Amino acid sequence: MEVRSLVAEEQAVAVNAGTGLMQGRLPGTRARLARRALIMGLAAVIAVAAVYACALREASTVITESDAASMALQGWAVAHGNPLLHGWRLADVSFYTIEVPEYAIAGLLLGLRPLIVPVCAAATFTILVALAAVVARGRNRGLAGVTAAAITVAVMAGPALQVAGTLLTEPDHTGTAIVPLVLALVIDRAGRGWRAVALACLVLAWGLVEDSLVLLVGVAPVILVCLARACRDAAARPDGRLDEAAAPRAGRREVLLAGAAIAAVLVAQAAKTAIRLAGGWVLDGNGHQFVQGQALAGNAGGTLQDFLHLFSASPFGQQVGPGLILVAVHLGLAALVAVAGWIALRRYLWSGDLVAVLLAVGIVANLAVYTLLYITGLATTQDIAPVFGMGAALAGRVLGGPLASWWQDRRARAAWPLLTAWAAVMLAVSVPPLVTARPAAAANGMLAVSLADHGLRSGIAQYWQANSVMLDSGGAITMRDVWDYGAQGGIRPYPWEEDTSLLNPQRYDANFVVAATHSGLSVPAIEQRFGLPARSYQVGEYTVLVYDRNLLPTLSVLPAPWPGRITW
Repeated sequence: MEVRSLVAEEQAVAVNAGTGLMQGRLPGTRARLARRALIMGLAAVIAVAAVYACALREASTVITESDAASMALQGWAVAHGNPLLHGWRLADVSFYTIEVPEYAIAGLLLGLRPLIVPVCAAATFTILVALAAVVARGRNRGLAGVTAAAITVAVMAGPALQVAGTLLTEPDHTGTAIVPLVLALVIDRAGRGWRAVALACLVLAWGLVEDSLVLLVGVAPVILVCLARACRDAAARPDGRLDEAAAPRAGRREVLLAGAAIAAVLVAQAAKTAIRLAGGWVLDGNGHQFVQGQALAGNAGGTLQDFLHLFSASPFGQQVGPGLILVAVHLGLAALVAVAGWIALRRYLWSGDLVAVLLAVGIVANLAVYTLLYITGLATTQDIAPVFGMGAALAGRVLGGPLASWWQDRRARAAWPLLTAWAAVMLAVSVPPLVTARPAAAANGMLAVSLADHGLRSGIAQYWQANSVMLDSGGAITMRDVWDYGAQGGIRPYPWEEDTSLLNPQRYDANFVVAATHSGLSVPAIEQRFGLPARSYQVGEYTVLVYDRNLLPTLSVLPAPWPGRITW
C-alpha cells in the first residue's frame, strides 16, 4: 500500500509539474500563434491589394464600350430605386447576382462615370484569384497548402494586356467562375448533412440566375459525376453482385448533391419567373447556332488556340522579343492546368477528390460545347472565360501536394536558383508593360462632350453608341438604342440591354439621332424613318441629326425575340 501511495504521489507530482510547465508555456505559445496569424493576415491583405492594383491598371487599358456601360447603367438603376430592373430587356444572360451588385456599390461610391467599369472588373478578378487560391489550398496545411495557392496565383498572375479585353472587362463571363469555386468551398467545408445540400442548391441557383453557363461549369458536372459515383458505389462488391442492403447507404452524399443541382435549376427558373411577373428584367438574346460539320475540324484547333490565349500562352502571331519569353512562361503554366485536368479525370473520377473532378469536368464541358456551338476566335473567347479561374484552382489543388512533397526532398532544394531566375524573368518581362500602360479613353467621350455642348440631352443611337454615351456623360444625356432591321422593319428599338421605359413618348422626348455608318445606322435610313432633320453636324466619324420634334412616337414597338436560336 505504501509503495502504491508513493507511486501515485510521484505521478501526481509529475502531472502537476507538467501542467504547470504547460501553463507556463501556454501564454508564449498563444502569443506566437497570434503573431503568426497577424503576419499571415497582413500578408494576405497586402497580396490582395497588390492583385487589385495590378488588375485595375490593366483593366484601365480596355476601352469601355456599350456592353460594360449597360452593366453600369443597370447597377445605377438598382442603387437608385429599381432593384428588379423594371422595364429592362437584357441580353442572353443577366449577370444580375454578381456584376450588377458590384456596379450598384461602385455607383454609390464613385458616381456614374466610366471609371467604375475598370474598378468593378478589377474587383471581380481579385475575388476570383482569392477564391481560386482558397479552393486550391483545400484542407492542406503547411507547405502543401502554400504550394497549392502559389501555383494557382502563378497561373492567374500577369495576364497579357491583349487578354485584358476578355478577363478584365465587364461583362465577359470571367466572374461566372466564382460560382463553381464557391460550390467547391461548400463541398469542402460544409460537411455531409442537409446544410451542405441546401447551400449547394442555393449557390447553383444563384449562379444560374447570374449566367446560364453555370449549367455547363456547375450543374452538369455535379449531376454527371455524383450520379456516376453513386451508381458505382451502390453496385461495388467483390463478387460483382449488387448489395441491396448497402445500396441505400452507398453514395448517399453524391445522390443528395445531384438532387441539389437538379433542384437548383428549378429554383433559378422560379426566381427568374418571379422577377418577370413582378415587372422586373427579362432575358432577350441572340444565342448561338451549331457549327456546321465542315467547320468543326477547324473549330477544334481554334478552341485550343483560344484556350492558350485565355492563359496568355498563345505563341501564334507573337513577335520575337521579351514578350515571347512571357508567353513561354505562361505556356508552361497552362500546361500545368492541362496536366492537372488529366490527373483529376484519370485518378479521382470514381473516388478521391470530388472538387477536383467537378472542376475538371466543368472545364471539359465548357470547352466541348464551345467547340460545337461557337465560331472560335478572339470575339468569342469570353465564352470560355470560366475556364481561367477554374483551371488555375484545379492546377493548384491537384499539383500542390505532390510538388510540396518533392520540395521537401533535400535534393530538390537545388531548384532554388531556377525558381529565383524564373521569378526574376517574370518580373522583368511583365512589370514594364504594366508600368508603361496608359488608361484608354472613353469609347464615345468626344461624342458625349459634343452633344452636351450643343445642348442635346435626349436622343437615339445605334447600340454601340447609345449606352456608352449615357455612361460617358455621367447620365446627363439619355439615349435609346436602336437597330436598322432593313426590309424587316427599318429602324426599331434594339432588344438588347434596353431600358424600355425610356421609349415612352408620354414621359420622355428624343430630338436627335446619331448616325454611324461603320456600325450600321446610316443617314439615309434615319431620314427614311424620321424625315429630314432641322439641322445636322459632324463629330468625327458620327453625324448628328437634330429634329424639332419628339421622335419617340415614330419608333415602332419592340420586335419579338429572335426565333430559331439556341440560347444558353
